[in-house]
Amino acid sequence: MKDRHGLLSAPIGRVLLNMSLPNLIGIMTILGFSLADTFFISQLGTEALAAISFTFPVTLIISSIAIGIGAGVSTNLGRLIGSGNAPRAKVFLHDALLLTFILIASLSAPPESVGVKQTSLVMGKHSGRHAFKDKLTSLGYVDVTDDVIENAFGKFKVLADKKKHVYDEDILALVDDSLITDNKINALSLKSLKVFAGTGEPQKSEMTLEVFGEVKKATETGDGPVDAIFKCIKKLYPHDVNLQLYQVHAVTEGTDAQATVSVRIEENGKTTVGQAADTDTLVASANAYINALNKMIIKRNKTAPENLSSQKNYENQKMKGI
Repeated sequence: MKDRHGLLSAPIGRVLLNMSLPNLIGIMTILGFSLADTFFISQLGTEALAAISFTFPVTLIISSIAIGIGAGVSTNLGRLIGSGNAPRAKVFLHDALLLTFILIASLSAPPESVGVKQTSLVMGKHSGRHAFKDKLTSLGYVDVTDDVIENAFGKFKVLADKKKHVYDEDILALVDDSLITDNKINALSLKSLKVFAGTGEPQKSEMTLEVFGEVKKATETGDGPVDAIFKCIKKLYPHDVNLQLYQVHAVTEGTDAQATVSVRIEENGKTTVGQAADTDTLVASANAYINALNKMIIKRNKTAPENLSSQKNYENQKMKGI
Protein backbone atom coordinates (compact mmCIF):
# COMPACT_ATOMS: atom_id res chain seq x y z
CA MET A 1 0.00 0.00 0.00
CA LYS A 2 1.41 3.36 -1.05
CA ASP A 3 1.59 6.09 1.56
CA ARG A 4 0.65 8.92 -0.85
CA HIS A 5 -0.09 11.59 1.76
CA GLY A 6 2.35 10.50 4.42
CA LEU A 7 -0.42 9.38 6.75
CA LEU A 8 1.64 6.40 7.88
CA SER A 9 5.17 7.79 7.78
CA ALA A 10 4.85 11.54 8.48
CA PRO A 11 5.18 12.93 12.03
CA ILE A 12 1.95 12.59 14.01
CA GLY A 13 1.74 16.34 14.64
CA ARG A 14 1.80 17.23 10.93
CA VAL A 15 -0.74 14.51 10.12
CA LEU A 16 -3.15 15.79 12.77
CA LEU A 17 -2.71 19.37 11.54
CA ASN A 18 -3.35 18.43 7.91
CA MET A 19 -6.48 16.46 8.83
CA SER A 20 -7.92 18.92 11.35
CA LEU A 21 -7.17 22.22 9.57
CA PRO A 22 -10.00 21.91 6.96
CA ASN A 23 -12.48 21.00 9.71
CA LEU A 24 -11.25 23.88 11.84
CA ILE A 25 -11.69 26.36 8.98
CA GLY A 26 -15.22 25.07 8.37
CA ILE A 27 -16.16 25.34 12.05
CA MET A 28 -14.78 28.89 12.31
CA THR A 29 -16.72 29.89 9.19
CA ILE A 30 -19.95 28.55 10.67
CA LEU A 31 -19.16 30.33 13.95
CA GLY A 32 -18.67 33.60 12.06
CA PHE A 33 -22.06 33.23 10.38
CA SER A 34 -23.69 32.42 13.72
CA LEU A 35 -22.18 35.48 15.41
CA ALA A 36 -23.32 37.74 12.57
CA ASP A 37 -26.85 36.29 12.69
CA THR A 38 -26.96 36.67 16.46
CA PHE A 39 -25.93 40.32 16.26
CA PHE A 40 -28.61 41.29 13.74
CA ILE A 41 -31.32 39.17 15.39
CA SER A 42 -30.54 40.80 18.74
CA GLN A 43 -31.71 44.11 17.25
CA LEU A 44 -35.25 42.66 17.17
CA GLY A 45 -35.36 42.08 20.92
CA THR A 46 -34.65 39.48 23.55
CA GLU A 47 -37.50 37.21 22.44
CA ALA A 48 -36.11 36.94 18.92
CA LEU A 49 -32.65 36.28 20.32
CA ALA A 50 -33.98 33.55 22.61
CA ALA A 51 -35.65 31.90 19.62
CA ILE A 52 -32.20 30.96 18.31
CA SER A 53 -31.88 28.44 21.13
CA PHE A 54 -34.88 26.66 19.63
CA THR A 55 -34.11 27.02 15.94
CA PHE A 56 -30.49 25.85 16.21
CA PRO A 57 -31.33 22.32 17.46
CA VAL A 58 -34.06 22.05 14.80
CA THR A 59 -31.59 23.06 12.10
CA LEU A 60 -29.04 20.60 13.49
CA ILE A 61 -31.60 17.77 13.36
CA ILE A 62 -32.49 18.58 9.75
CA SER A 63 -28.81 18.68 8.80
CA SER A 64 -28.18 15.36 10.56
CA ILE A 65 -31.07 13.72 8.69
CA ALA A 66 -29.75 15.03 5.38
CA ILE A 67 -26.21 13.81 6.10
CA GLY A 68 -27.52 10.44 7.25
CA ILE A 69 -29.61 9.94 4.12
CA GLY A 70 -26.73 11.03 1.88
CA ALA A 71 -24.21 8.73 3.56
CA GLY A 72 -26.60 5.76 3.67
CA VAL A 73 -27.73 6.13 0.06
CA SER A 74 -24.21 6.54 -1.34
CA THR A 75 -22.89 3.55 0.64
CA ASN A 76 -25.68 1.15 -0.31
CA LEU A 77 -25.75 2.38 -3.89
CA GLY A 78 -22.00 1.79 -4.20
CA ARG A 79 -22.34 -1.73 -2.80
CA LEU A 80 -25.16 -2.61 -5.20
CA ILE A 81 -23.33 -1.25 -8.24
CA GLY A 82 -20.10 -2.92 -7.15
CA SER A 83 -21.83 -6.28 -6.84
CA GLY A 84 -23.24 -5.93 -10.36
CA ASN A 85 -26.85 -5.64 -9.22
CA ALA A 86 -27.78 -2.66 -11.46
CA PRO A 87 -31.59 -3.24 -11.52
CA ARG A 88 -31.80 -3.22 -7.73
CA ALA A 89 -29.53 -0.17 -7.63
CA LYS A 90 -31.97 1.73 -9.90
CA VAL A 91 -34.92 0.81 -7.65
CA PHE A 92 -32.96 1.84 -4.55
CA LEU A 93 -31.99 5.17 -6.15
CA HIS A 94 -35.62 5.83 -7.14
CA ASP A 95 -36.83 5.17 -3.58
CA ALA A 96 -34.08 7.35 -2.11
CA LEU A 97 -34.95 10.29 -4.39
CA LEU A 98 -38.67 9.90 -3.59
CA LEU A 99 -37.93 9.94 0.15
CA THR A 100 -35.77 13.04 -0.29
CA PHE A 101 -38.49 14.92 -2.20
CA ILE A 102 -41.09 13.99 0.45
CA LEU A 103 -38.87 15.30 3.24
CA ILE A 104 -38.13 18.52 1.32
CA ALA A 105 -41.84 19.12 0.67
CA SER A 106 -42.68 18.47 4.33
CA LEU A 107 -40.03 20.82 5.67
CA SER A 108 -40.81 23.54 3.11
CA ALA A 109 -44.56 23.61 3.74
CA PRO A 110 -45.81 26.93 5.19
CA PRO A 111 -47.15 26.73 8.77
CA GLU A 112 -50.65 27.76 7.64
CA SER A 113 -50.93 24.63 5.45
CA VAL A 114 -50.77 22.36 8.50
CA GLY A 115 -53.11 24.44 10.65
CA VAL A 116 -50.54 26.55 12.50
CA LYS A 117 -51.76 30.13 12.83
CA GLN A 118 -49.51 33.02 11.92
CA THR A 119 -47.85 34.41 15.00
CA SER A 120 -47.13 38.01 15.88
CA LEU A 121 -43.64 39.03 16.91
CA VAL A 122 -43.67 40.95 20.19
CA MET A 123 -41.40 43.96 20.06
CA GLY A 124 -39.30 45.52 22.79
CA LYS A 125 -36.99 48.44 23.50
CA HIS A 126 -34.15 46.81 21.53
CA SER A 127 -36.19 46.65 18.33
CA GLY A 128 -34.77 48.89 15.63
CA ARG A 129 -36.34 51.24 13.11
CA HIS A 130 -36.20 48.67 10.30
CA ALA A 131 -38.01 46.06 12.40
CA PHE A 132 -40.61 48.66 13.37
CA LYS A 133 -41.20 49.57 9.72
CA ASP A 134 -41.58 45.89 8.80
CA LYS A 135 -44.12 45.53 11.60
CA LEU A 136 -46.12 48.46 10.21
CA THR A 137 -46.14 46.83 6.78
CA SER A 138 -47.42 43.55 8.23
CA LEU A 139 -50.18 45.48 10.01
CA GLY A 140 -51.35 47.04 6.75
CA TYR A 141 -49.58 50.43 6.81
CA VAL A 142 -47.90 50.09 3.44
CA ASP A 143 -48.11 53.68 2.22
CA VAL A 144 -47.55 55.83 5.29
CA THR A 145 -45.11 58.72 5.01
CA ASP A 146 -41.66 58.80 6.57
CA ASP A 147 -42.81 61.54 8.94
CA VAL A 148 -45.57 59.29 10.31
CA ILE A 149 -43.13 56.40 10.73
CA GLU A 150 -40.57 58.63 12.46
CA ASN A 151 -43.20 60.13 14.77
CA ALA A 152 -44.65 56.71 15.64
CA PHE A 153 -41.18 55.19 16.16
CA GLY A 154 -40.28 57.95 18.63
CA LYS A 155 -43.45 57.22 20.61
CA PHE A 156 -42.71 53.51 20.37
CA LYS A 157 -39.25 53.92 21.95
CA VAL A 158 -40.74 55.94 24.81
CA LEU A 159 -43.42 53.29 25.37
CA ALA A 160 -40.89 50.44 25.12
CA ASP A 161 -38.87 52.01 27.94
CA LYS A 162 -41.96 51.91 30.16
CA LYS A 163 -43.19 48.38 29.45
CA LYS A 164 -41.36 45.14 28.69
CA HIS A 165 -43.40 44.07 25.67
CA VAL A 166 -45.07 46.19 23.00
CA TYR A 167 -47.90 44.37 21.24
CA ASP A 168 -49.64 44.96 17.91
CA GLU A 169 -52.50 46.82 19.62
CA ASP A 170 -50.02 49.27 21.18
CA ILE A 171 -48.37 49.92 17.81
CA LEU A 172 -51.75 50.41 16.13
CA ALA A 173 -52.65 53.09 18.67
CA LEU A 174 -49.30 54.85 18.22
CA VAL A 175 -49.57 54.92 14.43
CA ASP A 176 -53.18 56.08 14.54
CA ASP A 177 -52.16 59.04 16.72
CA SER A 178 -49.32 59.84 14.31
CA LEU A 179 -51.72 59.70 11.36
CA ILE A 180 -53.99 62.24 13.06
CA THR A 181 -51.00 64.53 13.66
CA ASP A 182 -49.69 64.11 10.10
CA ASN A 183 -53.03 64.80 8.45
CA LYS A 184 -53.58 67.81 10.73
CA ILE A 185 -57.33 67.34 10.61
CA ASN A 186 -60.12 66.39 12.96
CA ALA A 187 -63.09 65.48 10.81
CA LEU A 188 -65.29 65.40 13.92
CA SER A 189 -65.05 67.86 16.79
CA LEU A 190 -67.25 68.15 19.88
CA LYS A 191 -68.59 71.68 20.40
CA SER A 192 -71.02 71.23 23.29
CA LEU A 193 -72.68 68.46 25.26
CA LYS A 194 -75.57 68.33 27.73
CA VAL A 195 -76.67 65.11 29.36
CA PHE A 196 -79.83 64.55 31.40
CA ALA A 197 -79.68 61.52 33.67
CA GLY A 198 -81.62 60.28 36.64
CA THR A 199 -84.55 58.10 37.66
CA GLY A 200 -88.03 58.02 36.20
CA GLU A 201 -87.12 59.23 32.72
CA PRO A 202 -84.93 57.97 29.86
CA GLN A 203 -81.43 59.44 29.81
CA LYS A 204 -81.09 62.15 27.16
CA SER A 205 -78.16 63.77 25.39
CA GLU A 206 -78.05 67.07 23.52
CA MET A 207 -74.95 67.48 21.37
CA THR A 208 -73.43 70.00 19.02
CA LEU A 209 -70.86 68.42 16.71
CA GLU A 210 -68.72 69.86 13.95
CA VAL A 211 -68.66 67.41 11.04
CA PHE A 212 -66.18 68.29 8.28
CA GLY A 213 -66.59 71.99 9.06
CA GLU A 214 -70.39 71.90 9.33
CA VAL A 215 -71.93 72.39 12.77
CA LYS A 216 -74.78 69.98 13.50
CA LYS A 217 -77.07 69.44 16.50
CA ALA A 218 -78.97 66.39 17.70
CA THR A 219 -80.91 65.07 20.68
CA GLU A 220 -81.15 61.38 21.51
CA THR A 221 -82.31 59.17 24.37
CA GLY A 222 -80.64 55.95 25.35
CA ASP A 223 -80.32 53.15 27.85
CA GLY A 224 -77.86 55.14 29.94
CA PRO A 225 -76.15 58.50 29.37
CA VAL A 226 -73.19 57.04 27.43
CA ASP A 227 -75.55 55.16 25.12
CA ALA A 228 -77.42 58.42 24.48
CA ILE A 229 -74.15 60.22 23.71
CA PHE A 230 -72.99 57.57 21.25
CA LYS A 231 -76.41 57.62 19.55
CA CYS A 232 -76.08 61.40 19.06
CA ILE A 233 -72.68 60.95 17.42
CA LYS A 234 -74.04 58.25 15.14
CA LYS A 235 -77.00 60.42 14.17
CA LEU A 236 -74.83 63.44 13.36
CA TYR A 237 -72.22 61.35 11.55
CA PRO A 238 -73.82 58.13 10.23
CA HIS A 239 -71.43 55.19 10.46
CA ASP A 240 -71.45 51.46 11.08
CA VAL A 241 -68.69 50.36 13.44
CA ASN A 242 -68.50 47.66 16.11
CA LEU A 243 -67.78 48.87 19.61
CA GLN A 244 -65.26 46.40 21.05
CA LEU A 245 -64.17 48.18 24.21
CA TYR A 246 -65.36 50.95 26.52
CA GLN A 247 -63.19 51.47 29.59
CA VAL A 248 -63.03 54.16 32.26
CA HIS A 249 -60.39 54.61 34.91
CA ALA A 250 -59.43 57.50 37.21
CA VAL A 251 -56.05 59.15 36.86
CA THR A 252 -55.99 60.32 40.48
CA GLU A 253 -57.98 59.66 43.64
CA GLY A 254 -60.96 61.61 44.91
CA THR A 255 -64.36 62.65 43.62
CA ASP A 256 -62.79 65.38 41.50
CA ALA A 257 -60.38 62.95 39.82
CA GLN A 258 -59.77 63.21 36.11
CA ALA A 259 -61.23 60.28 34.21
CA THR A 260 -59.50 58.66 31.26
CA VAL A 261 -61.80 56.86 28.83
CA SER A 262 -60.63 54.35 26.23
CA VAL A 263 -62.78 53.28 23.27
CA ARG A 264 -61.90 50.66 20.67
CA ILE A 265 -63.97 50.33 17.49
CA GLU A 266 -63.71 48.00 14.48
CA GLU A 267 -64.83 48.38 10.88
CA ASN A 268 -64.07 45.88 8.09
CA GLY A 269 -61.03 44.47 9.85
CA LYS A 270 -59.59 47.87 10.78
CA THR A 271 -59.35 48.70 14.49
CA THR A 272 -58.75 52.07 16.12
CA VAL A 273 -58.45 53.12 19.75
CA GLY A 274 -59.52 56.53 21.02
CA GLN A 275 -58.65 58.03 24.38
CA ALA A 276 -59.66 61.21 26.17
CA ALA A 277 -59.36 62.61 29.67
CA ASP A 278 -61.64 65.03 31.50
CA THR A 279 -62.99 65.64 34.98
CA ASP A 280 -66.43 64.98 33.42
CA THR A 281 -66.57 61.28 32.55
CA LEU A 282 -69.33 61.80 29.98
CA VAL A 283 -67.38 64.48 28.12
CA ALA A 284 -64.33 62.21 28.14
CA SER A 285 -66.50 59.38 26.78
CA ALA A 286 -67.74 61.52 23.88
CA ASN A 287 -64.26 62.77 23.01
CA ALA A 288 -62.76 59.26 23.18
CA TYR A 289 -65.38 57.91 20.78
CA ILE A 290 -64.91 60.88 18.44
CA ASN A 291 -61.13 60.42 18.58
CA ALA A 292 -61.52 56.76 17.55
CA LEU A 293 -63.82 57.80 14.69
CA ASN A 294 -61.33 60.43 13.45
CA LYS A 295 -58.65 57.74 13.29
CA MET A 296 -61.01 55.38 11.49
CA ILE A 297 -61.82 58.04 8.87
CA ILE A 298 -58.12 58.33 8.02
CA LYS A 299 -57.53 54.60 8.29
CA ARG A 300 -60.29 53.67 5.83
CA ASN A 301 -57.84 54.25 2.98
CA LYS A 302 -55.41 51.74 4.43
CA THR A 303 -55.33 48.01 3.75
CA ALA A 304 -57.04 45.94 6.43
CA PRO A 305 -54.59 43.48 8.03
CA GLU A 306 -55.58 39.83 7.54
CA ASN A 307 -54.98 38.89 11.16
CA LEU A 308 -57.42 41.57 12.28
CA SER A 309 -60.05 41.04 9.59
CA SER A 310 -60.17 37.34 10.43
CA GLN A 311 -61.03 38.00 14.05
CA LYS A 312 -64.50 37.54 15.45
CA ASN A 313 -67.04 39.97 14.05
CA TYR A 314 -68.40 41.65 17.13
CA GLU A 315 -72.01 42.73 17.15
CA ASN A 316 -72.86 46.35 17.83
CA GLN A 317 -73.03 46.87 21.58
CA LYS A 318 -75.18 49.32 23.47
CA MET A 319 -73.79 50.94 26.57
CA LYS A 320 -76.70 49.72 28.67
CA GLY A 321 -77.07 51.43 32.03
CA ILE A 322 -73.97 53.61 31.52
